Order: sequence, then structure tokens, then C-alpha cells
Amino acid sequence: MLVHWIWFAHRPGLNDRDKMALLQHFRDPEDIYFADDGAFDAIGLSEDAKTALREKNLTSAEEILEACDREKLHILTCQDAAYPARLKNIADPPTVLYYKGRLPDFDGSPVIGVVGTRKASAYGLTTAKRMGYQIARCGGIVVSGMAYGIDGMAMSGALTAGAPAVGVLGCGADIVYPAHISMEQCSSQFTAQYKAEIARRLLRSLPQSAGQTANDVTMTDLTGGFGVDFSYLARGFGHATYVERQSHLCELAAHNMAALGLTQAQVVCGDGVEYLRAMEPAQLIYIDPARRDEHGARTYAIEDCTPDVLALRDLLLAKARYVMIKLSPMLDWRKAVDDFAGTVAEVHIVSTGNECKELLLVLDGKVAGITSDAAAADTRAPHVYCVNDDQRLGYDAAAYTRGLRIGDAPLPHELRYLYEPNASIMKAGCFDVVEARFGAVQIGPSSHLFVSDEPVDGFPGRGFAIETIGGMGKKELKRLLSGLDRANIAVRNFPLTAPQLRKKLKLADGGDAYLFGTTMQGGDHVLIRTAKISR
Repeated sequence: MLVHWIWFAHRPGLNDRDKMALLQHFRDPEDIYFADDGAFDAIGLSEDAKTALREKNLTSAEEILEACDREKLHILTCQDAAYPARLKNIADPPTVLYYKGRLPDFDGSPVIGVVGTRKASAYGLTTAKRMGYQIARCGGIVVSGMAYGIDGMAMSGALTAGAPAVGVLGCGADIVYPAHISMEQCSSQFTAQYKAEIARRLLRSLPQSAGQTANDVTMTDLTGGFGVDFSYLARGFGHATYVERQSHLCELAAHNMAALGLTQAQVVCGDGVEYLRAMEPAQLIYIDPARRDEHGARTYAIEDCTPDVLALRDLLLAKARYVMIKLSPMLDWRKAVDDFAGTVAEVHIVSTGNECKELLLVLDGKVAGITSDAAAADTRAPHVYCVNDDQRLGYDAAAYTRGLRIGDAPLPHELRYLYEPNASIMKAGCFDVVEARFGAVQIGPSSHLFVSDEPVDGFPGRGFAIETIGGMGKKELKRLLSGLDRANIAVRNFPLTAPQLRKKLKLADGGDAYLFGTTMQGGDHVLIRTAKISR
């Protein structure tokens, strides 16, 4: 039944790959819905995924069905004949598509994706519209994110040609998107889902009071904004309050939360700090201080953001057991922890696509008030989580705060594999942790590249097979670059920048070869020629 498809598609804790694995094992979501726990053991699901599948309430799915009928939205499952074959063949196709209008022939026509900046020049806008028009006149289908700027103009050109155009929305077709809004602090789906995952884990750690029900578990978002984070966090709470000063955002939030079926959500139009002072205690407070000053200039220091969460620390912890704070990824997380003086229980460095997006601090009211003597310093050192998509590494900062080795462990006899840590590991600086967990060794001081004589499973970053290593002399370069006219070049702790090295080597960009310029133990500058290992 369609209601089971919607129930399945909206399970928190299940990613699209998990869903496809389940659909290969079972016939359809109805079978998954009625399966018992033991049936999931062979699939290797996480505990969060199993917990999500144990929740059998269909009310939300039925409400989505009713909303689709009301908004005249069509529903297409990945087992339907009309589901695009090209989409089905990607690594993690969406289980269900919601669409409005008429589906074009995706598999029988050329499909051209057009994406670009929102802040395009007049020339860029004109060119995008002309491209969209020409693509459509030649029988192609223009697909874009339908955003302002290049995307929208390309679609406009296709429509001018009288051809179909497809907009892929980052939200539901019934979700109202504000006409003008600064999106620089708006969370992505991945980062919002990750925050919800943190919240679920924190809630599981809380002792349940006598007579307490799920409806008694509450959270407050004091800086609601567009509501992306709130919409994901709220799903784990019996009551959730969205607070925002701008009335037009509150109106949009009220509409969108209702459209998402978040009946437990309350929208409050008002100042977040004033609401904080008057609110009843909650299990979780979420806050994302604005990183622009009154003149519109960027700010990074915590105390320069609005509101000043450092000044509000004690009040926040008086109102909630846990406080989740989203900060700029530019900040030094160690200084941020020090600034909050022993109240930070967790640090989350969140990246996606190997780009560091957010720094999250979780303050715990239970540890607030610890004295600042040396013995207590290790006690209150937080647990650090490094996240890059599905790569996760957590460690206790207390064990790695003093006496870190900096690339002085003996190198393996044969250097056969090279590993480059992901952006979150680099931000955390937890290179000793990586050595201890994965057995790979730093190639040299401050190089932050790891080598091994055998493959390393699960390394948090990219892996490469080493083909040859050489110095910068003419003969060595000739041997090392034999057969190459192009390569991907990166440098770590090297006297030349990547563009300077590329110019010196006279290599074009791209291809299958990866060259790393770095400094070995002992100070030798070397080039390492590698081939990327597919994960």
C-alpha cells in the first residue's frame, strides 16, 4: 500500500542506501512494516535504523497522503515503471518522488542539468536563458534546482521554447520558500539530520521520570530562521517550540511545519533571549547565533555573534539539561571549549563532501560548575566527533590533550598506501587518534598524510595506492612523471604551492594520477605519485 511506502521513505535514521538494501531483501515496504526485529539482522542496520523501523505509527504517512491529495501532488515509488531508470541506477536513489505536473520522458531524451550562482552578472543571466532555450529547441530537457540566478534563467529559456523543464526542489513542493533570505547559515539536509541524530542519542541518555510520557519531552529553537534544523529536531520531541523575531519567517514556519505534519510544533514570533528568560525548562535548547553584525559584516568570534551565547551560558543551562550550539566552522574548537569553561560535553565537527560545514557544541547542565583546578581539566574535556558524510570518528579529548606526537613514529618498511584525512579530521587535529585507531603512520612532521604497507579499512578520508616516490631532481622527476601529461596535484608541508608545483612540472589538471608534494621525516621534500583507491 502507498501509505507503507511513505512510512518507509520518512523513517529517521535510515539513509537511502539502507532503504535500497531493505527493498532488495524484502518484497516491498508493506513486508518491511510487518517484519519482526530478527528479520533485519542479516542487513547490518544501525541501532538507530532498527529503532526507526520499530515505530509502526502510520498517522504521519496518512497525513502526507492527505496533503498530497489536497495539493495535487503525485507520488512515484522506485518500483513504479515510470520511475526514471537513470535515477534508479545511482548509488542511493530516493525511495519515493513527489512531483507536480507531468513527468517528461527522462530516459528517452537528453537531460541537461544547469546549476549556477544566484548572484549572476547580466551577461551570465542572459547566457543561461539562451542556453536553456537552445537545449530545449534541440530536444533536451533542462533540469535545475529552480533557484534564483542561473538556474531560474535556464528554466525560463526552456519554457520560452515551449519545452518541458524540471525543477528539483530541496524541500517539498508544498513548502513555501521565502522570496528573499540570506541562506549562508541555513543547514543542509545532511547537517540537519545529523543534529536530529545527536538529539535522539542525548534523549536516550536521560533518566525517565516517574509518569513521564513522550509528550513531556520538549525542545526549543531560539533562533528559528528558515526552520530546516527545527523541522528535523522537532520530530524527536513531544513538544517543540520555534522562536523567531522576523514575522514573515514565522508565517512561513507555521505553514511549513503544518505541511510537514509536525503537529507538536509551536511557532512563537518574538525575541529569543526574552523567550529564554520566561520559558519553562526543556530537555534541549538549540541556538544558532547570527554571524553578521549590525552593519552586515561577517563575525566569527562567539561573543560578537547575536545573541551572545557566552553571556547567556548560565541561563541556557538553567533552562535545559542540554544546549546545542551551532558555530562557525572557522572557529578554533579548543578555544571555544575553553570559552565555555567546563560546560561542553561534546564537540561535533561536521563536514559533507569533504567540506567543513559546522562546528556544534553540546553543553551539559550536569557538568556545569566544575572547578577549574588541573585535575578537573581532564574530567571536563569533551568527547569529540569528526563527521564527514558516512565517515565517523569519535574520541575522548582528555586522552589527547598533552604530549601529542607530531609525525615521529617509525615509517613502515614499504610505503605502499597513502591516506589523506578528511576535512573534519584536519579541523580536529586528532592525528594521534588516527595513528592509534588505524595503524597508519604520519609521513612526516606537519605533513598530515598517512602511509601504510597494507590497505587500511575504514580510514576517515581518501586512500591512494603509491606507485612511486621521488625527489625534485631532474632525473627523479623524469622517472616519476613518465607517461604523464596531466595529474591532480596537492601539497602538504611543501615549499611550493599546488599551482607553483603544477607550473614547474608542466602538467595539466585532471586525469587518474594523483601527485602529492610533501616533506618526509628527516626533512626531505618528495613527490608521491599515486592512484586513487575506490571505496
